[in-house]
Amino acid sequence: MSFLGRLSSVNSQSFVCSQSELLGKLFVMAVATAAASRSRKALIPGVYPLPKFNIGDWVAEDWIDEFDNEVTDFGQVTGICYLPEEYFDCPANTWVYFIHWIRASSGLDSCYPCFDGQPKQADHLRLAQHR
Repeated sequence: MSFLGRLSSVNSQSFVCSQSELLGKLFVMAVATAAASRSRKALIPGVYPLPKFNIGDWVAEDWIDEFDNEVTDFGQVTGICYLPEEYFDCPANTWVYFIHWIRASSGLDSCYPCFDGQPKQADHLRLAQHR
């Protein structure tokens, strides 16, 4: 039997919950949402400066390709890391960001989405809107 066939044969009562169950679930969702929306300052130890971007932020990076064309990559921050010491070309005492690239302005869609795993400094990125 197909998935849709099994789904249609399920008793509709199994999808109903009591008012107390519903209130309990709503309470749990409200607590989880409140915890997730705490300020960044509360989540970052006091010895570190605040990061410029958060996980989930949509960012863009402007760069010049090998043919001298201006290209803009768009992606989402999937990780951040504070570097207390110098790391390759990143200076000490700085935040770096890991981006899941979604698309580029140049139309090279065959390369996207991708995650290159390279840390990006804040001065190479800017906030963008997801389109």
